[in-house]
Amino acid sequence: MVVFLLVLVAQMTALSFALQRDHALMRDIVEENESSRRIIDTFSDDLAALSYRIIGVSGGIYAAQSISFELPELGDRLINGWNSVENRLSMLSDEKTRKRAAEAIDGLPAFLEKTSKLFAEIGPVPTRDELKLLERNHDEWLDYRTSLIIFTDVVRKRVAARSAANFHELKDIQSQLLIWAATAFASGIVALGVIWYILIFRIARPVTDLVTSMRRIATGDLSSEIRNLDRVNEVGAMARAVQVFKEKSLENRHLQAEDDKRREELASARDEAQAANRAKSDFLANMSHELRTPLNAIIGFSEIMVHQLHGGLGSERYEEYANDIHQSGRHLLEIINDILDIAKVEAGRLELRENVIQVQELFESCHRLMGERADSAGVTLIIEPSEDLPVLIGDDTRLRQILLNLLSNAIKFTPQGGEVVLRTSISPNGRPQFHVEDNGIGMTEQEISLAMQPFTQIDNSLARKYEGTGLGLPLTKALVELHSGELELSSDRGSGTTATVTLPQPVGGTRQAGALQAPPKGSKMAQLKSG
Repeated sequence: MVVFLLVLVAQMTALSFALQRDHALMRDIVEENESSRRIIDTFSDDLAALSYRIIGVSGGIYAAQSISFELPELGDRLINGWNSVENRLSMLSDEKTRKRAAEAIDGLPAFLEKTSKLFAEIGPVPTRDELKLLERNHDEWLDYRTSLIIFTDVVRKRVAARSAANFHELKDIQSQLLIWAATAFASGIVALGVIWYILIFRIARPVTDLVTSMRRIATGDLSSEIRNLDRVNEVGAMARAVQVFKEKSLENRHLQAEDDKRREELASARDEAQAANRAKSDFLANMSHELRTPLNAIIGFSEIMVHQLHGGLGSERYEEYANDIHQSGRHLLEIINDILDIAKVEAGRLELRENVIQVQELFESCHRLMGERADSAGVTLIIEPSEDLPVLIGDDTRLRQILLNLLSNAIKFTPQGGEVVLRTSISPNGRPQFHVEDNGIGMTEQEISLAMQPFTQIDNSLARKYEGTGLGLPLTKALVELHSGELELSSDRGSGTTATVTLPQPVGGTRQAGALQAPPKGSKMAQLKSG
């Protein structure tokens, strides 16, 4: 009952609102009509003002020269008024009248310009010839004036006719709205008794039962019984929908339990994986330290034997054995150092010792350490010094390790007679870059991805051609990232590889302020080319 009454009241409110809108529409129409009248009256007044002055000169009321200065402004006002009438009211005129007025407006600027020149040339007392010119000009103006006056009269009459028609239509709408309002109210009262029974006994109570059941289901009580499932009306459809909701809630509860269980299993597996990774890193770090001590002794004693500091070994074969022991020990120490560095990086224990780095000294050191290896491999090592690279701030030991790893890889995978080049540049955004380029065997994109993974080599067969543990590039990448830099490899099979290390610009560093001086002529950096 309350719902019905609310609907009835809402209906009456809507009708009242419609009546108010009708009044508002009537007010808008009145304003529109008044606006149309103002537009056409303004145009008519401007036309009268212009005509008064042109005819006044011909009749001797005004001096021609004084009026010549007013004509352009009056003409502009008349043309602007025409544009307003054309935009708003042109549909109220017949095509012939509108076309004739438009032609008059199109020719008006030229006529006014001619008239203005004529008035400017006529003296205070016109001569007989000037009077004839004024008469002809007056007659020509009458043609323009007549076309425009006819147009304004037609538009003004049709504006009034449209206004009257609109008022008549609005009054009819108001009468119909009042009839509809009375009919709606009477029919509502008649249907009230029928709707009372339907609302209370056939809809309200079953819906209340369904709402109660849904509230229990929403609070987790899935044991409540759903009534009216067998009814074939909307209430039955709602009851069956609530039953589906109940079944889905049971299913969701089961799925939620399984999801919680799976989440706990994943969290446990993640914790176990993290613990295993930490244990692996700790084990590698501990084992590397344990192996270093005896290995240093092997390297030290074998070096004494190689240099025969305490006397000869007595046999050339012993000398070869001692040299092999020394080289193998150093090679194994490099591997252990790489493993230790990888373990430190993974454990987050590797820290940088930042200081000012002179690129010239860094390149000289790399040349000393890699020149002999390049010579023995038959590879030309070219170091190109840079004169515009800023002074760097970073860990010089780790930066040297980065370049040596890249140079070592480049030399190892470059065939005899090839070239390896170390050079610097400045990126477009002002960041210093190191480039290690070779013309060796190169790699595909898939092989580059494999090479970046620790303990992974592209050639993993037992009889592979190139030695190594697969730690060089991953360790280099980790060290570059510790410097907040980037390592990028670009390569093609058979065309060589270019490794680019991009470091962040040092704070306050500029190309000019931190630029390195060119190496003096004859210095080691000026001669860094070996083959």
